[in-house]
Amino acid sequence: MDAGLSVDPLHSPNHLNISNTKSDTSSPLDFSLETNATNLTAHSRFHNALLGVILGLLSLLTIIMNLLVLYAVKKEKSLHTVGNLYIVSLSVADLIVGTTVMPLNLVYLLEDEWKLGRAVCQFWLIMDYVASTASIFSLFILCLDRYRSVRQPLKYLKYRTRGKASVMISGAWLLSMMWIVPILGWRSFTHVDLKPEEENKCDTDFRFVTWFKVITAIFNFYVPSILMLWFYTHIYRAVRQHLRDRERIIHPTDSFGENEPNEPTPEPPKSPKKEKEVLKKLSKTQRLLDQNTLDQTYSLEETDRAKVAPSRKA
Repeated sequence: MDAGLSVDPLHSPNHLNISNTKSDTSSPLDFSLETNATNLTAHSRFHNALLGVILGLLSLLTIIMNLLVLYAVKKEKSLHTVGNLYIVSLSVADLIVGTTVMPLNLVYLLEDEWKLGRAVCQFWLIMDYVASTASIFSLFILCLDRYRSVRQPLKYLKYRTRGKASVMISGAWLLSMMWIVPILGWRSFTHVDLKPEEENKCDTDFRFVTWFKVITAIFNFYVPSILMLWFYTHIYRAVRQHLRDRERIIHPTDSFGENEPNEPTPEPPKSPKKEKEVLKKLSKTQRLLDQNTLDQTYSLEETDRAKVAPSRKA
């Protein structure tokens, strides 16, 4: 071919038309991308606003309900019982969550980064871990108290006092406060500095330490949960047996007709004296179970002790 007939592709009309076509078709695409970005921003704002309202209402409801519980226990003397001491401990833990943990968590979620400084971050983490653990431990010792009251009423009645309950509650809170040591001192123990990209985040320094998180999760959550499930299963069985014994005392003659056809009919007591002793023993157990179930107030307990003291002297 002749060199004079060659066409420069950079200056050909076809090249100019193609480039003009691309520039013309790019403007609708850019417009659609800007529209989608605007819609995503509006949707994100609506989502954050809705999330803020829901979490704010939950925080307010948590505060109000636990304040009502504490006010009722303080004002109503009939609620001044050993069992309700554990309820007070649980309400205090939940109140801390509602007043400090949930509001700061809401701010963190809406801002998408931590802007309150390192000191407030550590305070928030301490309140979160301590209050949450204290809430679980309060539920556990409450369950333990109910279990011993129902399963061992004769042995546990003399140990079920206000002082011993206070010791149990104090122990639960002291164990929960042990979270302060790793939250504040983990960096000193491991000599790990904060990375620059993590300055706008609020989290524990041991969040990537798997063995520590597994051990604390087992001790603080899984073990108490499994034990509470076991305790409440035995409490249910004891209460069911308690109701059966009560029915036998109230209707002793009807209990012989409630057996299944295949089961042998139990023989009645051989002598009225033996039957009377059995009913007396059952009624004593019933009174102890009822006493633990009703959970007498401190004033009644003090009155009973005052009555017992003169009788011993006499």
